Amino acid sequence: MVIQIGLVGTHATGKSTLADRIEMELRSTGLSVQRTSGLAKRAAALGFSKMNRHTSTSTSTSTSTSTSTEWIITAGAADALAAELDADVVLIDRTAHDALAYYTAALALRGEHPEPEDLTRLHTLAGLHTHRLHVLLATVLAPDAPFTAPPGRTAAAAALPRPAG
Repeated sequence: MVIQIGLVGTHATGKSTLADRIEMELRSTGLSVQRTSGLAKRAAALGFSKMNRHTSTSTSTSTSTSTSTEWIITAGAADALAAELDADVVLIDRTAHDALAYYTAALALRGEHPEPEDLTRLHTLAGLHTHRLHVLLATVLAPDAPFTAPPGRTAAAAALPRPAG
């Protein structure tokens, strides 16, 4: 049986550092490990909209709807299944829950609401993808840590509510 470990959390909360450490520890015991990541970059390369351009309303281009989130969820599921072919453990950097959270956060940031049928479809897809997880680890921003957007990145995330300490 292949073990799936999912990592969720916003940017700069230590997901990659945690994944590196988990991978190192697992490999030291002789287990083979595969990692999945990079879905947002792949989606952008295909022309899907980024977080700050998500919208819940239909426009002339389907890439401005929940389609990009749907692609990220389903591509993530496919990547995890493919990784299982060559691993004892699969580390999933950014589970389907991340994609769903970014979608709803982007809409909230702009004062929009998702279409109910889109939200239902995305929740269903996320549930189907994440039922295979054996462990789900979440990283969070420290409430007292200052947030500065990395060079070339939007500071929109700085406007989102931070978890209570």
